[in-house]
Amino acid sequence: MKLQILVVLQFLLTFSFLECRSQIVVDDVGEGWKTKVDSSIAQIRQTDSAKYFLLLKYCSHIGYINDNVSTIEYPGTILLSTMDMKSNNINDISSAIVHESRHLYYSDIKTTLSDKNQEINCYLYELDYLFKIPNVDNYLINNCLKMIKFFSQI
Repeated sequence: MKLQILVVLQFLLTFSFLECRSQIVVDDVGEGWKTKVDSSIAQIRQTDSAKYFLLLKYCSHIGYINDNVSTIEYPGTILLSTMDMKSNNINDISSAIVHESRHLYYSDIKTTLSDKNQEINCYLYELDYLFKIPNVDNYLINNCLKMIKFFSQI
């Protein structure tokens, strides 16, 4: 009986946590970008629950930036680059979200990592995610490896 009560309590606590989380607000600028971002978030949820929960914890808003690289605005905003969005590749968009969510995490905990080491760690985090996607595009993995090598040499 005590075990059943504990199981029910654990379920209720987990469920209430899931229901109390705020949703990520995704800007709708037309061109179907919001749908692509929503699909990318769903893919993260299905592929890696730990990365999904980190995303939910640290990201409250996803917008866009007219640039070649995605970035963050602390607190809580991921800005996806027009280059990432125009790729029309859900794997590309979801990996950018995963990468930038790790930067939000580092900003929130006020890490003492150097910018270089933070970037290396974010690419390693993204690479771990990419390895979990079936039939992932090799260019995404190769880009992470290239960037890890680049930041390791500066």
